[in-house]
Amino acid sequence: KTNEARKGLVVGRPGTLPVREGEQVQLHADLTRPAYVYILWIDGTGAIDPFYPWDRKDPRALEKPAPTVKPAAQVRMPPDENKGFPMEGESGLETIILMARETPLPSDVRLDHELGPIK
Repeated sequence: KTNEARKGLVVGRPGTLPVREGEQVQLHADLTRPAYVYILWIDGTGAIDPFYPWDRKDPRALEKPAPTVKPAAQVRMPPDENKGFPMEGESGLETIILMARETPLPSDVRLDHELGPIK
């Protein structure tokens, strides 16, 4: 979601949506059946934010096994419908990667190593 004039815009299949500084973004993933969901946000500088279900305040979160989660058919970030994540910082392409799996990520998978450098 963005400001009031563009409230409720949706990106269906993989695509792009321009978002301006100061606007807010909410992520809603609606799956056809419950799955183990993992979301990474790659900012305009290439920094990887372990978005869901990791502890976003932990700077080493991706170096650890993915948190244990239950299968979900819906993920809402942030959970509060009236809030969003403000777009701020450097301009650039923000990329969101959503992984939905039938099984949890194996404990030996470390996404900081598996993704490799983002350029």
